[in-house]
Order: sequence, then structure tokens, then C-alpha cells
Amino acid sequence: MFVAGFIGAPEMNIKPGLLVEESGRLLMCIGDDRLALTPRQQEKVAGYAGQQIYFGIRPEYVSISDTPYAEPCGTGEMVRVENMGHEFFVYLKVGDFEMTCRIPSDEAKPMIEKGLHRKVYFKFDMNKCHIFDAKTEQNLSL
Repeated sequence: MFVAGFIGAPEMNIKPGLLVEESGRLLMCIGDDRLALTPRQQEKVAGYAGQQIYFGIRPEYVSISDTPYAEPCGTGEMVRVENMGHEFFVYLKVGDFEMTCRIPSDEAKPMIEKGLHRKVYFKFDMNKCHIFDAKTEQNLSL
């Protein structure tokens, strides 16, 4: 987890979460939201249901929208943006933490024009999400 956290700019989002089992599937709880794990991830972390974990996702694998996605997604408050020219870093308040999204300018501008401090929806490319043991900080999803 240490190495994953400092490589890249902006750095990987590494935040606390909880794995829960519902209807035979493992879900990752982030704030008040629950995101489904991929079958491969479920297999790798099957023994961790009910336990605290850390999830890691690089900002470029977080998508945001003004409307809910068809698949289960999370919600956050868009609190600030940084214009990097060809892309924006969009910061969301999710639960007790801030999450960074790296969004191409043409996708970000219409959302940014609607203003800050409003609810938006996010989803992860779950194939790119990492799950770390909260105690050992080892990557469980490799």
C-alpha cells in the first residue's frame, strides 16, 4: 500500500472501506455506498467479509456523472477542481474523506459549469481497483 500511494500524479486514492456480504456477493462499502466487486476480486478476498479494508483506485479510473449510473455507484459532493489544461482534477467529498478524479477536459467542463458543492455520482473501473488488508497493508487483489 505504501508504494501504491506515492507513485503517480495525482497519487492513488487509498481510503478505508468495509467488505460486506449480501445475497452471496461481496460488496465494498465506501461511505454510505456499496460497490460490487468483480468475480476475481470476490474470489481473492472471500475470507475478508465483514472486515475493514483499504481500497485503492487511481484517479483516472474514477468516472463522475450528474445522474446515477446503471450499475451500482457512489455519491459525493464536488468540492473543488484543478484545471490542468487537457484534463481536470475533480475532488469529491465522500463520507469522511476526499477522493480525486482525473477527468478529460471535454467531459469535465459541462459538470464544472454547473457549480461546486453539489451531489454527483461516481463509479470505479473495478478491474483497476486494489483492495488492501487493513492490518498488513498487503494487496489482497493481486
